Amino acid sequence: MQFTLFNVNHPPTETTGVVVCNGKKKLVITSDTNLEIPERSLELMKNADLLLADAIMPPGYNIPKHMNAEEAVALASRLGARDLLLTHLAHLYPPHEIALKKWPLGHDMMEIVL
Repeated sequence: MQFTLFNVNHPPTETTGVVVCNGKKKLVITSDTNLEIPERSLELMKNADLLLADAIMPPGYNIPKHMNAEEAVALASRLGARDLLLTHLAHLYPPHEIALKKWPLGHDMMEIVL
């Protein structure tokens, strides 16, 4: 497996995302970030088999340090991610079973196989 770290943006500091490649499979984890991700990092993030994206709030909320679900879904589309799981979720989402009907949410203890 190959791990590549990249800068993202979590004001007032930068945080680090990671690209994990395992043969032909590519996983991208955004870490805590808003949409102001450096262009160089966006290039590394393209065409992931799975994108795990920070989406702390459902649409309609704006926290400068994080993306909401709508922004994370748009980022996945822009990057050409084949699959998406939203992570780093706050309590303002509906109950998980209801929210899953609208957004691709991850959950604690989830096992991911690429």
